[in-house]
Amino acid sequence: MRPSTPGPGILFAAPHRLAFLVGSVNLLLLAAWWSLELAGRQLGWSLLPQTQAPAALLHGPLMLFLIFPAFVFGFLLTVFPRWMGYKDLGPASFGPVAGFMALGSLGVQAGIWTGEDWLVSSGFGVIVIGWAIALFVLVQIAAGIIGVWAAHVMFDLPVWQFSAKPRTGTGQWLGEGIATFGLVLTILGTIRTNKAWVPASVGLYITAAYWFTSSTSFANPAITAGRSLTDSFSGIAPGNVLGFVVAQLAGAVLAVGVARWLWGESEGD
Repeated sequence: MRPSTPGPGILFAAPHRLAFLVGSVNLLLLAAWWSLELAGRQLGWSLLPQTQAPAALLHGPLMLFLIFPAFVFGFLLTVFPRWMGYKDLGPASFGPVAGFMALGSLGVQAGIWTGEDWLVSSGFGVIVIGWAIALFVLVQIAAGIIGVWAAHVMFDLPVWQFSAKPRTGTGQWLGEGIATFGLVLTILGTIRTNKAWVPASVGLYITAAYWFTSSTSFANPAITAGRSLTDSFSGIAPGNVLGFVVAQLAGAVLAVGVARWLWGESEGD
């Protein structure tokens, strides 16, 4: 039997693959661009269109910001969750990071090869969005886990532990979807009426949802991941995390749709 040919999906099999590809392609293209620039200087004329910023000034930032962050974030998004005892991230978490970096890199590369300044500047802006998403994902994971560890220390429990509490099945998933739906709808509704009440509304809703949902209202993927690292009554078995996260995403998407139907779109949507 002939082995199957790998498809594009192989790039999303692990967080580092697409990011490393972006960094590698940038390295090759920038090396070619800089080589042509140096060759032109030796020959006495420019072989490439020039941007307003001199190539010598662009060379350093391009190498620094187009290559190294792709490898750094690809590495961290792969190993950081494992260091923290968290399950591997899915494409929904790491895909936007590499996607924005790839799209931004495409803009920057097009700009330096064609001499279009607006492509370079807009490309860098898109890349920064990718960095921001990566930092948001990493900080969410770290904050959730550090919070669990702090609770363990406060109650004299072993800091490092995994939950053995099963939370799975249709009832639990439905409860978690309803909890997240209500939370997101509460936030969006309060934003449209009185933004100052959002913190209080969230706190009151979570307190209530703890009692009226079968899942005890996790309503946040990062919190769900963190609670898989505690074997207390609030924990969730690591193998059940994915089902909760899927239910949370479904509840959040439904809440956004209902909010737009009830109140229309706003600047915050």
